[in-house]
Amino acid sequence: MAIATRGLQAPVTQPVCPGDRSAAGLRRAGLAAAPSRADGRDAQRRVMEAAVEAGDVAATVAAVARLTGAPAVLQDPFLAVLASAPASEAADLALTRAGGPVVRELLRAGAGRPALVELPRHGSTPARLVARVTARGELLGFLVAGAVDRAAYATLEAAAPVVALLLQAEERLCRLLDRDQRELFLDLLAGRSADCLLLQGRRLGHDLEQPHWPLVFTAGDATDRLEQVVRDVLRTDAPAGRPAAIVGVDADAVVVFLPAEHPDGPAGIARRARREAGRRGLAVLAGWGPRCDDLGSFGTGVARGRWVVDVLAGMPGDPDAAGYDDLGIYALLYEKRHQDQLADFATRWLGPLLPHGELVHTLRVLLESGGPSAAATALFVHISTLKYRLRKIESILAVDLSDPEVCFNLRLAFKILAVRERLTGTPLTGSMT
Repeated sequence: MAIATRGLQAPVTQPVCPGDRSAAGLRRAGLAAAPSRADGRDAQRRVMEAAVEAGDVAATVAAVARLTGAPAVLQDPFLAVLASAPASEAADLALTRAGGPVVRELLRAGAGRPALVELPRHGSTPARLVARVTARGELLGFLVAGAVDRAAYATLEAAAPVVALLLQAEERLCRLLDRDQRELFLDLLAGRSADCLLLQGRRLGHDLEQPHWPLVFTAGDATDRLEQVVRDVLRTDAPAGRPAAIVGVDADAVVVFLPAEHPDGPAGIARRARREAGRRGLAVLAGWGPRCDDLGSFGTGVARGRWVVDVLAGMPGDPDAAGYDDLGIYALLYEKRHQDQLADFATRWLGPLLPHGELVHTLRVLLESGGPSAAATALFVHISTLKYRLRKIESILAVDLSDPEVCFNLRLAFKILAVRERLTGTPLTGSMT
């Protein structure tokens, strides 16, 4: 451990405060002298013991608070709080961009910056000692203590390189976990060996022996932002002690395998994700496939969840999230999705009319509006004009539009063509080839 931390040890410099305050000025502020070598060695030993015993950043920050006898906060380079002890005092102690030129000076990069900086008392904010946490010249964050005395100087000087080492280790661990999570996600989509998936999932905190719901989210080309929204929603109310959901990106969609035992269920998660995305300026479509009761059905479940999202994309307005079983006739079409059969059905019922764009539009409005009077109003034409068009449609298609079964088949043909258009780009009017 000593060898690992030596490369991260901050250069030994006399503490300097921004605003042209010298080391002598610090002594006039109440600091009799910089910590002695003995003080520094003792502080380093105690910090190292605490870090080795705890093994994480939060516990090390708590040790700093205990050794200095004052609150301590660790912030990232953007001033987000990573850890604090005690948590209730983080807001008063943490650095903020509203802290004026002193904080702005701290945020500036540069190898010549002091390792330790004393911030004087300002209003209700107490005097603070700040250590820049760096490794190989890269700023990783700030360690802030609510005390300015010899013990605080020695402790922060010793703690900064240890915290840097822990932050780097956590970052490497997160990268490895992200890689493993991505591989597990892709293996689930591809239906790899069930035994391997079970072991890999268990190692990453997932119970793949239990059923899961496959949720699919899309938001145009904002997939990265959408993924963060979904992860934030899942993290907010994650049930303690229960298996975690699996999240990944598949092409333009964010996919979630949600444990079936999750109290919110797929509808609740989809609703919350859409609401949170809306607050962040994203328009999101969300759907889910049938419950996956075995590992072999995960890929199929995602495919059907994608189908739901595609169907929702063709609906007017901002459709609510829906499940595969909510689609009714659309789900039936998915099961009978052989393209030639569906295309043949649509061709039989609407093919001869497709070259006549105005008549196609008229028939679709008639079927959607429910009657000639409503259709004439929607089309802004006189009822006699509408009736003339309907007679032409009946003549071209050789059908009777007063027959309910005929109207049902025509509606179904329109739905098939709309789905075909969305999935393949084939225009609604024109050739059916």
